[in-house]
Amino acid sequence: MSRITLITFISLLLGLSNAFAQIRHLELGAANIGGKNRTHQTRFHAIETLLPKLIINYGEEGTIFLSDINHDGLLMAQRFAINWLVENDYPNIKVETILGNYDTTPLPRVTTARLSHPGNKQFVASSLIRLADHSETGLEVITYFNKRMRRLVEKSARIIDTGKPGELYYTGDGSTLRDIGEGPPRIYHVQGRSHCGTFMSDVLKILRLKSLF
Repeated sequence: MSRITLITFISLLLGLSNAFAQIRHLELGAANIGGKNRTHQTRFHAIETLLPKLIINYGEEGTIFLSDINHDGLLMAQRFAINWLVENDYPNIKVETILGNYDTTPLPRVTTARLSHPGNKQFVASSLIRLADHSETGLEVITYFNKRMRRLVEKSARIIDTGKPGELYYTGDGSTLRDIGEGPPRIYHVQGRSHCGTFMSDVLKILRLKSLF
């Protein structure tokens, strides 16, 4: 079997697995506490755009776990997600919260996981890989800090630059960061230690790794 044929075969397997899967997603940093006025309608833009993508790829049943260290913000994020699901008639998707620092708090085993716009101190390869360990498909990271992430890409075969643009970051007061000196937001993929090794890394790089969502 040629390398290209094998890659095509793997892609088909991934597609088939998604067809029979349920949503089991972990959203890290879901409270989005940035900004001064934290009640702006765009505060949970990331969740609002995430939900339909999960439903398209994984169906209309399952559980979404929202994680954050901020109690009030986490409850607001949960309420926002539940209201969206009710308004759009998806009664079979549950939204649960996990309060605490995700670097030290026990996390569930999930199918997909995402960390949107991590803070400056969170660009540690071992920490990102540990988070990816909880997800069957690894961890999707969206960030403006491309120079820092690319340094991690160079150091670890488990961290991959997908080449895909990420969504803009909206702070809690509705302001948007469009460029902070390291380019527009970009999507990176982090493989957990339980995932395939360097060969699968090569496969994903050749495929240019579609966004998990």
